[in-house]
Amino acid sequence: MFKNNNNNKCPICLDIIDNECFTACGHSFCLECILQWQSKRNCPCCRADLKLTHTQRIIDLQAEIARLEGELKTNKVIRFFSIIGDFFLSFV
Repeated sequence: MFKNNNNNKCPICLDIIDNECFTACGHSFCLECILQWQSKRNCPCCRADLKLTHTQRIIDLQAEIARLEGELKTNKVIRFFSIIGDFFLSFV
């Protein structure tokens, strides 16, 4: 389904892909590159139609992943301090 780029390079900026984003046609780009390119309304590799909704879903998913990662880090810190607190309370 997804088409591999040579050495994971973005076809737009020709650099290593940062924050990878896939188009509906299966090509991968840097998220920032494809967002800037999107006004041209076609895939820079195969000229297939680009749709804002597809890219927007990826942005929404990345935001949700970032939110969940933040919650996970917070929960780990709370759990760590809970364990440490229980450890020290066992000596009292």
